[in-house]
Amino acid sequence: MTAFPLAGAFSNLNLKYGPFRAALTALSAATKELIGASDEEVLTIAGGLITPSFASLSVDTEASAPVDDLSNIATANMPPGRVISLRAFDPARAVTVKHAAGGIGQVFLVGAVDVVLTESQEVVFLQQRGGDWFEILRSPALVELTTIKGLQALAAPAVGDRIPVFDLSADGNRSVSLQDLWKIINGFPALSSLDVSEDVLPVFSASAGGIRKINARALSGFIEGNVVATDAGTDIMLAANAPELENALEVDVYLEGVSTNANNQGPILQIGPAGGVMTAGYDTNVSGIGTSTSRYENGLGPIRHLNYQAIHAIDANISLKRNSPASQRWEARSIATTIGLPGLYVGRGSVTLANPLADMRLATPGGALFDGGLAGYNIIR
Repeated sequence: MTAFPLAGAFSNLNLKYGPFRAALTALSAATKELIGASDEEVLTIAGGLITPSFASLSVDTEASAPVDDLSNIATANMPPGRVISLRAFDPARAVTVKHAAGGIGQVFLVGAVDVVLTESQEVVFLQQRGGDWFEILRSPALVELTTIKGLQALAAPAVGDRIPVFDLSADGNRSVSLQDLWKIINGFPALSSLDVSEDVLPVFSASAGGIRKINARALSGFIEGNVVATDAGTDIMLAANAPELENALEVDVYLEGVSTNANNQGPILQIGPAGGVMTAGYDTNVSGIGTSTSRYENGLGPIRHLNYQAIHAIDANISLKRNSPASQRWEARSIATTIGLPGLYVGRGSVTLANPLADMRLATPGGALFDGGLAGYNIIR
């Protein structure tokens, strides 16, 4: 170990050449012993001990053994406060730094667990204090959850252990037995085998009588709904008793190339709670550029029916919104075009439901048949 020059060694302008040179040489030598100031010092373990002279260390096993223990690091050349770095010299020869092996120069590691050095990027930093070494840092390659202070191994819950959960049916917080939650988690298939649409989370539902599973997609900000063909039947069900609609604040319904087989029978959107859509009670106004406005009470119409012809197919977007989770009043804005023909239709409407939204369908004012296109919806939270 080279000692740094004493404080004030360079402040005497009358310092003679010899003492000045000695102080400068000592400064240079002491600095080179610090981490990163010079090449690593390669040391071989001897009886569990190494004796470093520099701070950057590459440690090899005794007699090139495949594994070896490093129990003590001599402090003769390392003053108190000195920080050193350790890594394995050869990845094929593992060096285990022992925790609290006893004796002068023993090493105290975070978590009181030995650390094994193999790869070159695995580095431990130690500081000398009171003749022993204490870990102050290790490279990310060595950090494991089990060594992070404060974490504990998971164990089966005991009787009476409870955690808070959100109650979907009562819009509030409850607590649930950890034992019941444990049963649900153990009953899930392996995560690697779950499809996104099957990912589930446990929640409490008072109306359902306890713990239930919900689709994890329902917690995201965007949910893709059904996409259905609109080429047969007098009505097209977009959603029937769909739970993901109940908590939605915005639903975007789109029509692509939708057509019917009768004049003045353009599509209308009807919505409602679980069990059926509403067929009346709407307040909808639709107008086309250069045409008058028509009012409808049987649905949210994206097009003015008087202008619709059986040979037409339309593209449309209907945006449904409600102002708050407590309200069941839905406001609609629509825009539609007739494919291949000039013209643009805009609409505005509203309807108030008795219960949360769960059903949606496309229909026509007079029961015409759908004969082309597709329709779908997305939920935006």
